[in-house]
Amino acid sequence: NGALNYAWNNGPQNTFGGSGAVVGVHNDTGRLDNAFMYSTPAGMGGFGASLMYAPGENKSSVTGLSATSYWGASGSYANGPIYAVVAYERSGAKAVGVSSTQSDWTVGGSYDFGVAKGFLAYERGRSNVPGGVVLVTEAANGLGAQNGPGTDRGWAIGVAIPFGAFTFAPAYSRETTSASGAAASGVNKAWGANLTYDLSKRTQLYAVLLNGSSTTAAGAQIKNTLYGTGFKMQF
Repeated sequence: NGALNYAWNNGPQNTFGGSGAVVGVHNDTGRLDNAFMYSTPAGMGGFGASLMYAPGENKSSVTGLSATSYWGASGSYANGPIYAVVAYERSGAKAVGVSSTQSDWTVGGSYDFGVAKGFLAYERGRSNVPGGVVLVTEAANGLGAQNGPGTDRGWAIGVAIPFGAFTFAPAYSRETTSASGAAASGVNKAWGANLTYDLSKRTQLYAVLLNGSSTTAAGAQIKNTLYGTGFKMQF
């Protein structure tokens, strides 16, 4: 019968079998509030699919803006050590006096070699948001105005290496962004690693590290280093 969820959900773009090292290759929408998501049941010959929708809501009485509406879908195939997936998402970007769209698709997969599992992903995205405007979703994350309509493309590679109760998962990603009509492109690149320790089948300790840089088409560069630790429990 499959599963229908209504909650704070990750979009289908976030389920392409990544290594767990927090290295993203695209500005996907991430988690959304009040989202409906349907996933097909297991036992379909290795094939599966997910479909998700989140309405625009929470209109601000100050700005007149509402949260970004969203829909996404993915299809996957799993057979023994092989896992492959393709996913697509589209969001309605909102800004003052502007209603535009952003879209992104990703193809990726993994292969379990026994001693380690390798991961690979590629994505392309497109935005028709005019330059100078601030999107609702970007403002919520403390980000500024958009550079204008354009495209992005990127790739990521990673590996997960288990040893005892530990799993070490390093990864690297690179993304190129191009504004429409621009002669030069911006480049984002990052490497990261995720170390987990299984206390039991349901509890896990983790530590993550991300080191990245963003270079604009004009040559300006911003570097970031993020890290964190935590505890996860599955119910």
